[in-house]
Parts: sequence; C-alpha cells; structure tokens
Amino acid sequence: MFIGQQNKQDIWNPQFYKAFSGYATILPFWQRIERQFLDHWPKVEDYNVLAAHLAMRFELQKKKSRYEWEVYHSRTILMRENCWHDFFNNLTWLMWPKLKSAIINRIYRETLNNNAKQRSPCQNLLTHFDECGMVICSDRIELFEAIKQFQWKAFFWETQDLLEHCQAVIIGHGLLEKGLTPYLGMTGKALFLQVTSDYFMLNFDEQAAYLDQQIAEMILDAQYLSSPQDLSPFPLLGWPGWWPGNECESFYENRIYFRESRSRI
Repeated sequence: MFIGQQNKQDIWNPQFYKAFSGYATILPFWQRIERQFLDHWPKVEDYNVLAAHLAMRFELQKKKSRYEWEVYHSRTILMRENCWHDFFNNLTWLMWPKLKSAIINRIYRETLNNNAKQRSPCQNLLTHFDECGMVICSDRIELFEAIKQFQWKAFFWETQDLLEHCQAVIIGHGLLEKGLTPYLGMTGKALFLQVTSDYFMLNFDEQAAYLDQQIAEMILDAQYLSSPQDLSPFPLLGWPGWWPGNECESFYENRIYFRESRSRI
C-alpha cells in the first residue's frame, strides 16, 4: 500500500526526532543544543551564535530577497522563523557548511556558463539534491552496485552486516521535513561516497566533517552531478529501524515502493 504524506502545521516540538529514526543523521548535533529551545523555536540570533565560527550569517527573509544570490554574494542564509522547512535547512548549514556552499557555488558557476534564461538540468539537479539528497557511505563497492541495480531485497535484507559496512545520511532539508510525518513512499536521491573501514570508527563529528569535505569536492567537480543519472533513488524506509515492519522479509516485496529498475521491467 502506498501512503501519501500528510501535512503538518509548523508547531514547535523540540523532540521532533521521536517521529522518525532517520533523524540519526542530525540527532547528536541537535541534542547538544536542544535544552536551549525546549519552549520556543530557535530565532535568527540563535542561529548566528551557533554559526559564529563559520563565515556566514543568518537573516530573516524579506519579500524581495533572493536566497541563492544572498548566499553566494554575501554568505547570508535567508530564513523564516517558526518554520520547519527552514529549521532543517539551517541545521544542515550548521552541520555541512562546505557541502551546502558547494551547491550554491556550483549553481552560480553553471549560471556563468549558461546564457539561457531557464535553469540548466544541472542546476535543477543540485537544487533537488539540496532538498531530497542522501549520501550512502560504504567500504564495499558492491553495495553501491546493488542500489544502482535496484536490488533492494539483496541490499536491505540479505546483507547481514549492512550496518557495519554502510551508512545512510540524510542531507536534504526537505527530506528531513518529511520525516515529521514519515510515509511509505519516502524516497531520497543518493550520492555514493566510498570510504575505508576506518571511517566507521570515527565519532559523529569526525564523520560529519569528512563527509562535508568529500561531498563538497565532489559537487564542485564538473564530472559529477551533470545528469539525473548521477543521483540514485533510495527508498530510505527500508533502512534497518527506520520504519515499523521493515524487520520482515515480506516488507521488501512491495513493488510499489521497492521498484525494479526500468531496464529489468
């Protein structure tokens, strides 16, 4: 059964992470500062305190503001207060500033190389990754191939040591927002990052910093993210512990969610 997403009002809940285990992506970071915001949304001045060590600042969005222009030219992240979408966008800026900056820089580089008035496929793809992106880290390249070939049952169910050799990291702030009311059908768009086994021995901050640097370099490299095929669909609710019922083999036989590759149909 395919369950559509439900709308959720922007009502503050500092323990939003209890709705979805996929928030493990940002949970350690958020829990360090959660006590400051038990009864109110973070304000623009709060984000600027948290970003004091970074070369950027947050400002309230105005009607005529241009988000990408402001980030690129003045290192200013425009935001709306009391808004889940911008809350998650701000957290991803604080956690992965190099990656987020690389997205904006690549978009503007594409603008300089493209005289057309419409956004290029690459620009649209970068924006999509910013909203719905994931990074799959693994020291086993065959796991990447299983995802690329849509071998979902083999990947999620038959890989007994999956959590020891693979990590799924939600980057997209729009995807994080969807986690407030998770639904069967949630799908991320994944980049692959090959790591050594030592990566899994790093702590949360070290992993975040490594991912931030590596994916930023990948985004700025013109050979990556130039066509839709550079992002792989990833039915993230198959990840162990991220959805009730996915501990049963039959869960991965849902062909509406765990779709087959077009080349196999």
